[in-house]
Amino acid sequence: MHLFFQFKTTSLDGLILYNSGDGNDFIVVELVKGYLHYVFDLGNGANLIKGSSNKPLNDNQWHNVMISRDTSNLHTVKIDTKITTQITAGARNLDLKSDLYIGGVAKETYKSLPKLVHAKEGFQGCLASVDLNGRLPDLISDALFCNGQIERGCEGPSTTCQEDSCSNQGVCLQQWDGFSCDCSMTSFSGPLCNDPGTTYIFSKGGGQITYKWPPNDRPSTRADRLAIGFSTVQKEAVLVRVDSSSGLGDYLELHIHQGKIGVKFNVGTDDIAIEESNAIINDGKYHVVRFTRSGGNATLQVDSWPVIERYPAGRQLTIFNSQATIIIGGKEQGQPFQGQLSGLYYNGLKVLNMAAENDANIAIVGNVRLVGEVPSSMTTESTATAMQSEMSTSIMETTTTLATSTARRGKPPTKEPISQTTDDILVASAECPSDDEDIDPCEPSSGGLANPTRAGGREPYPGSAEVIRESSSTTGMVVGIVAAAALCILILLYAMYKYRNRDEGSYHVDESRNYISNSAQSNGAVVKEKQPSSAKSANKNKKNKDKEYYV
Repeated sequence: MHLFFQFKTTSLDGLILYNSGDGNDFIVVELVKGYLHYVFDLGNGANLIKGSSNKPLNDNQWHNVMISRDTSNLHTVKIDTKITTQITAGARNLDLKSDLYIGGVAKETYKSLPKLVHAKEGFQGCLASVDLNGRLPDLISDALFCNGQIERGCEGPSTTCQEDSCSNQGVCLQQWDGFSCDCSMTSFSGPLCNDPGTTYIFSKGGGQITYKWPPNDRPSTRADRLAIGFSTVQKEAVLVRVDSSSGLGDYLELHIHQGKIGVKFNVGTDDIAIEESNAIINDGKYHVVRFTRSGGNATLQVDSWPVIERYPAGRQLTIFNSQATIIIGGKEQGQPFQGQLSGLYYNGLKVLNMAAENDANIAIVGNVRLVGEVPSSMTTESTATAMQSEMSTSIMETTTTLATSTARRGKPPTKEPISQTTDDILVASAECPSDDEDIDPCEPSSGGLANPTRAGGREPYPGSAEVIRESSSTTGMVVGIVAAAALCILILLYAMYKYRNRDEGSYHVDESRNYISNSAQSNGAVVKEKQPSSAKSANKNKKNKDKEYYV
């Protein structure tokens, strides 16, 4: 057997070639995470040979692939200049009698492919110089049938990843027909990582969101990734804590200490701490923190500050065993967080999203409120001042203002005098919210209330007192207009009554004439005339000389 082809792609995965035959015999060539896999079965069980390459092959460059098997069952996979060989025992005949599929199979077939085959979709990219045991087929004209978009030539992807393709440090993933953005470690969402993530407000008194892994599904990890966005004016608080099962003692904690963000963790040896000491983060502005762990080593980054690295001395255990809970808000640790938390990501879990979707493994207690996917624009000094005012009063609340009116269940949409700029989404305020049905009623505090200010220092939104006065004056105006309209109608009715009761002797009305107004005549329509009643036909015949025709 001898196969040769050239390919280039930007896709990580895809089925390049598949052929099956008698019994369990088959052959598969596929890409798995950018690396080439050759899977086959001669009748003695499936075997997998991974091609050798220095880096993933989805780099949009041409690569040469040669796969062969000689009479002694020596299998050879050559990718460019790298060669991998393997000898198999047992059967030597590869009985392939079904159709040969190149580039993919029918969607329903992927589920029935052998277990060692990873492919869930077809190949996207360019194939060239295909050689099947010395035969050079034309993949389009020689095909029994073609399915999907297959074209001659190779123009490559229409759009490629650029440095600024994804916002907020999102990772651009090149694909054949474009690119996508991985927003996991950004706290943001959306196709380009520029949409706000799911946001919760933790008010005074503290609250807590807890995620519990099912007892039979508790992970143990050698590496962890954590990212979250937040804003607060607190100097001391616990944001997130992950604990192992009872009795193990492994944990990971993200906290604020003296206005600085830090992480400490223990995976079986000692407590290891890492902190960003140069950034003050309790300024009421929105910050994003990213943490990674690999064994005992760790990195920490706040916003776009330089990444801090921590490599503890001595031998360290590496596995965070049997993780049981993720606790958000710090209430259980005695340092409740007050402020907003957005877009939490931990090892593939988006816990705040799960909480918003009422996931069965999530429990929420205390003063915690879902704001939705709208984090506060806490980047202006005025907003920071408002946050400080909130924290000094007896109530910490947030007014949510949407750029477009949204109909809420049981309430009509409320029109707000808001500019259409997309950055004016949420403003902080100590007022009681007026448009969120999920919020418990609150009493205004005795302290002064800070009115929200539009981003960029623009004019403030009207306060509640202004709205009441404006509503009263509007009501008076409406009552006056209605009264005046009623008076005019009465005068008009009286005039019509006097007009109809005047002396009718001076007027002659010919009741034999009927005038039919037909609006269709104005647009060229031809309409059949209405027939007069039989009682009036005699009169009308006598007046033929006075009859008018409208055409």
